[in-house]
Amino acid sequence: MDRTAYRVYTPAQIGGLTLPTRWVRSATADLAPWKLGRFTEDDVALYRTLAESGIGLLIVNGPDIVPPAYEPGAPLTSVAYSYDDVRIDGTGELLAAIRDASPDVAILAQIGCNELVSAEVPAGPSPVASPYHDGRFRELAADEIRWIVDALVQTAVHVNAEGFDGVQLHAAHGGGLWSFLSPHSNWRSDTYGGSVENRVRIVAEIVAAVERELPGFPVLIKANCTDDLDGGIDETNFGDLAHALETAGVAAIEVSGGTWDALVRSEAELGFRPVPAAESHTGILDPQRQNYFLPFIEGLNLDIPLILVGGIRNVESAEAILRSGAAEFVAMCRPLIREPDLIARWRAGCGPADAVCIACNSCIYSMHLPFEKMGKRTVTCLAAHDAALHAEAQKWLTTFVDEIRTDRPASA
Repeated sequence: MDRTAYRVYTPAQIGGLTLPTRWVRSATADLAPWKLGRFTEDDVALYRTLAESGIGLLIVNGPDIVPPAYEPGAPLTSVAYSYDDVRIDGTGELLAAIRDASPDVAILAQIGCNELVSAEVPAGPSPVASPYHDGRFRELAADEIRWIVDALVQTAVHVNAEGFDGVQLHAAHGGGLWSFLSPHSNWRSDTYGGSVENRVRIVAEIVAAVERELPGFPVLIKANCTDDLDGGIDETNFGDLAHALETAGVAAIEVSGGTWDALVRSEAELGFRPVPAAESHTGILDPQRQNYFLPFIEGLNLDIPLILVGGIRNVESAEAILRSGAAEFVAMCRPLIREPDLIARWRAGCGPADAVCIACNSCIYSMHLPFEKMGKRTVTCLAAHDAALHAEAQKWLTTFVDEIRTDRPASA
């Protein structure tokens, strides 16, 4: 069956960008850039295949603004920000290969400050207790928040010069910007905390400054619809957050969910098995367990596009989501690790309407392995390519969570 006429294969707008299709490849923890600070030939080959397949928007993991010289626990203002310290080598070659494969595809750099959270002394807007990070966060001073804003704006200017079509702020999954948006982690009483408008202020300042520097350069955001944490973002307040982000000027919201701290909760509490990462649910071969963030966006009335990610693995289901009007775009990550040419396969009507990916999360284990054990420098579907590592990964998924639970601190 030729699905060319499906809505998901038609052009659409995000800001001033025209995307050739409504398929989005959600940012993925590319192994070599993360660990080596550079894109490799493996990465170039992967992105070329993704572009050729018919994806409309490729979101590439870009730099984190926290420089290597930063000493955890010290004020951010103690270091000078320089894009040269955090840029990913080989970016030009990667973008050239994508453009050669598909001149019309839009390419965004995902940027953020997640290294603040993963540092030995994590920092955030408030001194929240964190079971995953085994302690309390250091509270950021107001001048450090302004440092974050300025660094992210500088990064946007530089990735624009490199050839990206826009940026996506990573504000989900327990990361640095997420901690400002969530009432679970932001208890500030100044202009950066309290009301939803204040919690979103850091995003509004980034977007306004980017617009001054680069008029028309779109800033998207990846945000949680649920934190799976008490007192966090959930179905009762996500609508207000989404409207506040729209008012802040973002061009589109990619709707995701889950946090690392949620991994200490039980399957009974969460409604799904807690495994790294919390946004990537396992056990979703049952169609009733797929598209698991969809209920959070149904009925939202926004003037900016929503991009839905999370358990999308069937082309007919994706088409139904778009035709319902709940979202304007659909995004995938894990299915495209297993089948980088999946979008083209579906369009041509070849094979099943389901992705081959079994959503086991063994690929996440491959992100943590040394290159010598992996045998290659891109994130890999271990279920398809290495039975022994796949079995090892499935054990790791459980022991990883068990180790976090052993030192669960008291509630903040």
